[in-house]
Amino acid sequence: MSLKDAARKIIVDDMFRPLHIRGEWKILVVDTLGKKIISTCLKMKDMLDNGITLIEDLSKARQPLTYLDAVYFVRPNQENIGHIKKDFGEVREYSGRLYKNAHLFFTEIIPDEMLKDIAKSDIAPFVQTVKELNLAFLPIEERVFSLDNPAAYNEYYGGKMTDKRLDEIAEQLVTVCATLDESPCPKVRTCNSNLDCVKKLATKVQAKLEKYKDADILTANNKSQLIILDRGFDPISPFLHELTFQSMAYDLLSAVAASSKIDPVKNTYTFDSTKDSSLDDNKKEIILDTSNEVWRELRHHHISTVLQIVNQKTNALMDKYANLRGSGGGDPNSMLDMKSMINKMPKYKREEANLNSFIKLAEDCMTAYNSGTVERAVKLEQDMSTGFDSTGKPIGERFVKACVPVFVPQNNGPLFTHYQKLRVLILYVLNKKGLGKHLTKETLLKLIERAEIKKEEKAVNNMIDLGIDIFGTSEIQDRREPPRKERDTSGVFETSRWTPVVMDIMEAVVHEKNLDTSHYPFFHAESQGEERPAPESRKDTTSPRKHTTSPRKHTASPPHKRITSPTLNPPSRKKIISPPNRRTTSPPNQSNKRTTANKRISNEKPPRYKKIKNDGDIDVVGKTSLMRGHGKKQQVMGGRATGPKLIIFVMGSISYSEMRCAHQVSETQTTRNGWEVIIGSDNILTPERYLDNLIKLKD
Repeated sequence: MSLKDAARKIIVDDMFRPLHIRGEWKILVVDTLGKKIISTCLKMKDMLDNGITLIEDLSKARQPLTYLDAVYFVRPNQENIGHIKKDFGEVREYSGRLYKNAHLFFTEIIPDEMLKDIAKSDIAPFVQTVKELNLAFLPIEERVFSLDNPAAYNEYYGGKMTDKRLDEIAEQLVTVCATLDESPCPKVRTCNSNLDCVKKLATKVQAKLEKYKDADILTANNKSQLIILDRGFDPISPFLHELTFQSMAYDLLSAVAASSKIDPVKNTYTFDSTKDSSLDDNKKEIILDTSNEVWRELRHHHISTVLQIVNQKTNALMDKYANLRGSGGGDPNSMLDMKSMINKMPKYKREEANLNSFIKLAEDCMTAYNSGTVERAVKLEQDMSTGFDSTGKPIGERFVKACVPVFVPQNNGPLFTHYQKLRVLILYVLNKKGLGKHLTKETLLKLIERAEIKKEEKAVNNMIDLGIDIFGTSEIQDRREPPRKERDTSGVFETSRWTPVVMDIMEAVVHEKNLDTSHYPFFHAESQGEERPAPESRKDTTSPRKHTTSPRKHTASPPHKRITSPTLNPPSRKKIISPPNRRTTSPPNQSNKRTTANKRISNEKPPRYKKIKNDGDIDVVGKTSLMRGHGKKQQVMGGRATGPKLIIFVMGSISYSEMRCAHQVSETQTTRNGWEVIIGSDNILTPERYLDNLIKLKD
């Protein structure tokens, strides 16, 4: 089961299915993150199959549907809670509500204060379910996730990160671990990192992992690893043109003419199905998603290999349906053969159209590559990033002469775009290890002037905020980078000689099992001035439940048994009087902290709803119950049971080439309990969008 399938299973099994009653429909109300998670994991058919007839945006005005229940899937923040209160008439200008009842599902742990606020409010009688799914990220692919924080890059490296935002990001990252049911040991990068927020994020992640374990959401499994990296660990990979199918398509076709375009947000490819591109009816769109078998197979192949595979698939398709093309052995006068041909025709048309779409995508990639500038830039980038030319000779000072045509067109040569010039210039500076005896400031300014990229100069200057010593100052500590892994380049494409640094890290953990702890040490909270509690006292010191009767913690059911929602009948509009001794108590010789929502759920008479007692605690006197997490389960990825996970989180953004590395390293694990590599970040960026972030870093 892939990461996306695991997220889909949580949504269906823990949110939709317990509420689904045959013949009854419900409304799904989502915020921005909830909407993206749903659209990433499910299709409209999945929604209809689970009784969801309409999806609404929480922040927008909606029509009253008082005969239907509403299922809310939102982040637990004051803004969303305020909108929910408005939906049920508490602060509306008129008396009434939008929906019959509410079922609240939160992407993350809801704070106690916010839970009390809901219990105090007038919406409490209408709240039938309260549950935390611990799913606050976008599962982009089988082994790739995004936290959907486009502004995080500027916050991390522009000095704008607040403690509150860092806490939100840490909570999202921990929900990835919760979805995989893994409690990894965090590691951080020490080499050349001057960012305090790296250690702060690791501190918060470790604290939240402990809380999740104490709340029985996570198992105490320390075999898996979580490595938190700042973007300075590999400043080269985000700038390079990569010629694998997915990377190339998103890099070259997301900024070209509208007649052939990749939308990196929607992950769609729009193209003209005929030569006459002026007709809107000829516009076709396909979704570049792993549910498409052809795309899943082709995306990580080199473009030259893609063309060969597509041709083979086309020939195989023609052979498979040869009788439909008039060259088969069927009898056209036979009614059975004719019926069979008619039944096969729609499937043949779909498969043929799907293959033709990827043939068109590959052709568009090659057209952009052969435009006159990309091909030349790719070769220069590979020489600069590796330090050697295609024959294995060091590039030396002769490289400057090779760069001159890029910055100053000669003899009516091809004109490089500003972004192409900037990519080459930054790689040149990185190759020279910044300013020094090999590259003077005067030389750099002269190159910028000749390239006519004065406005984009800020991208070069802002590299220092990634912890990269561009100007040779003493502000950044001089730390040795870990040595790169030596690789056999024989048989490697000349235009694909560079290997992302993250591949070295993945292989060191998964294959060699000798990741250098001096560069990537395990992170401990006590090293940051925080005292870690002793194992026997963690339940009392780090538990997120401050109240002993807080209804959150799973204790009544074993890990293998999933707890379902209580009965979902609408609450009676009659006044309900709480019995004086409703709260479940423990014997005098036992701790009261094991009293949880699940024990209350197991009673013969389920509770009705929550209310606040005089002492400020939460007492359950209604049907609502807060259920935490989605139960412990063995995760299966790629069709086999998996062993430990290596989760790599890069602060700010990752590139498509780094996504490819996670798939390639994981696919080499042939044993049943081999490592699985998961990679993610706040955002996934193409080289041009990465440059935009770098240019606007301090704006």
